[in-house]
Amino acid sequence: MKYQKNIMDALRNFFNWLLVNKYITELPAFKAIDVPEHTPKTLNIDTQMKLVEFIPAEHKPIFLLLFYQGCRPSEARALQWDSLDDDVVTYKRTFSGEQLMESTKTRKVTPNRLFPETLLILTKRRFALDFVFTHGKKIRRHYSKTFLSELFRKAVEAFNKQYGTDVKITLYEAVKHRFYTQMHNRGIPLDDLRKWGGHTSVKTTEKYAKLDVGNAFRNVSRIPDVSKVSVRQ
Repeated sequence: MKYQKNIMDALRNFFNWLLVNKYITELPAFKAIDVPEHTPKTLNIDTQMKLVEFIPAEHKPIFLLLFYQGCRPSEARALQWDSLDDDVVTYKRTFSGEQLMESTKTRKVTPNRLFPETLLILTKRRFALDFVFTHGKKIRRHYSKTFLSELFRKAVEAFNKQYGTDVKITLYEAVKHRFYTQMHNRGIPLDDLRKWGGHTSVKTTEKYAKLDVGNAFRNVSRIPDVSKVSVRQ
């Protein structure tokens, strides 16, 4: 449906150009295509941490960074040691396919604090332009998109087999959507999450953070005891 809408939008723009440049005198009628809003899947914290147990020990560090920090998988794969300074990580590179790009997807340099849990899993510092996360015994190589996704797919498959569940979620949803949704439901304002993600508009942040009103209220630390409140009739 979205693919069809993109085609129709491109045709509409083309005919608008023809009209403006007087190649045609009338704009054809285009049928509107409504694309239902995609509701991303997410994970709760308990499921997330159980799922990590099905990832081989060698590969857990990169997945833990993704879960703890909520960055894009392509940014974690592209992370080099010059991007880490004490407890600050600066996302300034990404992978496009398997090509290392010297800028992020949004063309922005985004600094974030590293949570204490993340600092514990970082390996010993190497040279500035060495990749932070590598794998392999004889030859250390950076993670490819396919390899990282396959590790996650196998972990989900093993998790479902162990617990008799039917979890279906992509790595991107389990990282970006899960992180922003969990943080928003813990009470972190959308504008703070916008800054964390380096988003220009909060509308972008809203695509990732899906507030569960029930869970949000359950996470409120203190709720007044209504039995002690006098009510005047």
